Amino acid sequence: MYISVIGRVGHEPEKRMTPNGKELYTVSIAYTDYAKKEKETVWVKVTLSKMFENVIPYIKKGSKIFVNGKMSAPNVSQKTGKAYIDVYASHIELLDKKEEQAPQQPPQSFSTPTFQPQTTPQRESTGAFGDIPF
Repeated sequence: MYISVIGRVGHEPEKRMTPNGKELYTVSIAYTDYAKKEKETVWVKVTLSKMFENVIPYIKKGSKIFVNGKMSAPNVSQKTGKAYIDVYASHIELLDKKEEQAPQQPPQSFSTPTFQPQTTPQRESTGAFGDIPF
């Protein structure tokens, strides 16, 4: 079953390796469930594949993100006794403003090519229909 979640990041992404040598990142996000009488914070453990390595530097504690992915059965934490959901992400969007997402390192400078318009030779008109290209 696929699920979409919008929430705040609870900790910086953690890198780990699977027994097969596959590189994965995990991050927890929280959202508030208002459907019950008392509001409840729900934690979602998100697993990110190496495909998301370019976005990892922008995911910081407190960042607001959107995650869409395959959900596993709900689990209960042995430490806290609270329920959480596991999601294997297939899509992520950063929802914070750009200035809030800036990585810790200074931006690199890139040079852009200059635009030089090309001139096209003028064609002579050959009559009333000379400008039609067919």
